[in-house]
Amino acid sequence: MIEPAIEKVIWFYGIYQPLYDEIPDVTFVEGFPCDYKSYIGGRTLFVIDDLIAECGNSKELVKLYTKGSHHLNISVFTISQNIFNEGEDFREISLNSHYLFLFKSRRDVTQIAHLGR
Repeated sequence: MIEPAIEKVIWFYGIYQPLYDEIPDVTFVEGFPCDYKSYIGGRTLFVIDDLIAECGNSKELVKLYTKGSHHLNISVFTISQNIFNEGEDFREISLNSHYLFLFKSRRDVTQIAHLGR
């Protein structure tokens, strides 16, 4: 599915879930560390799970999207409940994302309608 294949998956999360213990070959890390480079090795996938509120103004996260993902052989997936987060640097992060995956939300269909304009 992804070529070349991912060698290492690092999942940064805000709230621990027992399901994490059942998922093999994924390293789970609480929060998003300033020293994210220590987790890189080979073709690495970072999953940033619902940490935009905590990281939206993080210069390290912006560097990850603007430079790191292009030069350090890593891919980044960010899971967020709000595609129009108002964090200071969220626009920069969003503009440096190559793909946007949207899932149906009955609570706020206006976000997708606004995106389509």
